[in-house]
Amino acid sequence: MSGQKCPKCAKLTFFIKGVEGKCNECGYKMSVPPNDGKGGKGGKCPFCGKYRVFSGICSECGAK
Repeated sequence: MSGQKCPKCAKLTFFIKGVEGKCNECGYKMSVPPNDGKGGKGGKCPFCGKYRVFSGICSECGAK
């Protein structure tokens, strides 16, 4: 399974879990704001109970 393109090494090994992204190849880390930085509270996730559901996916636990 390939991830997104890493901004540092340009390989498809960048994965986002919750609000933090990490490259498995070079170890690059970055914080990814919920809702792509647009702001807002989001919907409540039925699994983790946090208000982080944007576009049907929880940015905290990854549930759909």
